[in-house]
Amino acid sequence: MDIRVEGAEQLIAKLTTVQQFNKVKAAISQESVMLIGKLKHYPRKTYMPNPLIKSNPKVRRAFFAKMKAGEISVPYRRSGDLRKHWNRWLGDGGMSVTISNYLNYAPLVQGENQTFGHGASGWLTIDAAEKKYAPKIKLRIMKAIEEELRNV
Repeated sequence: MDIRVEGAEQLIAKLTTVQQFNKVKAAISQESVMLIGKLKHYPRKTYMPNPLIKSNPKVRRAFFAKMKAGEISVPYRRSGDLRKHWNRWLGDGGMSVTISNYLNYAPLVQGENQTFGHGASGWLTIDAAEKKYAPKIKLRIMKAIEEELRNV
């Protein structure tokens, strides 16, 4: 007895394409690049006096000691370091992405411990970025999945 399955090679090629999900992986990677771009954005520089310098002698002494030691300058000059430390790692063969910033002060600027001053000056937090961009990111990834499956 001889069994012959016609189209098996084409079927295997299509299943391999679905298994690889290259368009989906590309969409996930592209969306992570877009999101990092949003997180790297520095808001317009705004002056906001620190009321503690006038009302708290300990804060005032620390401020002037750090200024005298050259640790801080007035007006503050942005280093751009926060922007440089955003990273992404692709996992699960490109099916997931981890975005992070390990700079020691990043949580105070864009993390869950964001200080009032950074929030008032317009720094985008990770949570706010997720709320703002996640729905559209999910839609674009779902489109990639649908397109990948449609072409099978």
